Amino acid sequence: MQCPVCHKNLASTHIIEVENLELAEEQYVCAACAENAGYVHAKSTPLKIPAEMLEDLIGGMKAGLEVPPDAGITCPACGLGLTDFLAKGRLGCPRCYEAFRKNLLNLLERVHDGTSHRGKRPGKSARLAGENDTLADLRSSLRDAITAENYELAARLRDKITGICGEEGLD
Repeated sequence: MQCPVCHKNLASTHIIEVENLELAEEQYVCAACAENAGYVHAKSTPLKIPAEMLEDLIGGMKAGLEVPPDAGITCPACGLGLTDFLAKGRLGCPRCYEAFRKNLLNLLERVHDGTSHRGKRPGKSARLAGENDTLADLRSSLRDAITAENYELAARLRDKITGICGEEGLD
C-alpha cells in the first residue's frame, strides 16, 4: 500500500489516535512521513521501562509465588539473594540467571505455560507442525540409537522417517 501522504513510499507505519477512549483516527503512512509528523524518531532507541514499572510487572507475574525452601541461595558474582529477587523482581547481573536457574524456569513456566517455544502456526500448517514435531523426535531417537549402537532400533527409526518424508528426511 502506498503512503497516502507523500504518495512515494510504502506505508509501513500504523498510526492510531485515540481520544476519550475512542478511536479518533487510524492511518498507515511511510516511515519518513511518520517521522515528519512526529510519531517516530529517526534513530529510535530501545524502549526504556522505568525500574519501578518493571518491578511492578515482574511482581505481578510472581503473585502467589511462594518463597522456596532454597531461598537462601545467592549469586556468587553480585551477592543478590533469591529473596531479594523475589522482593524486587530484578536480577543483579548476568550470572544471576545461572544462580537462580531452577527458580527462574519455574517462574517462566508459570508465566508462559511452558518452557519451550513452538512458535505460532496458522491453520493449514498445524497438521504439518505435528509431523515436524514427530520427525524431530524420531531423528533425536535415531541419533541416540546410533550413539548407543542399537542398530536394530536405528533401522526401524530410519524406516519410519523415510516413510514420513522420503529419503531426504534422513538429512
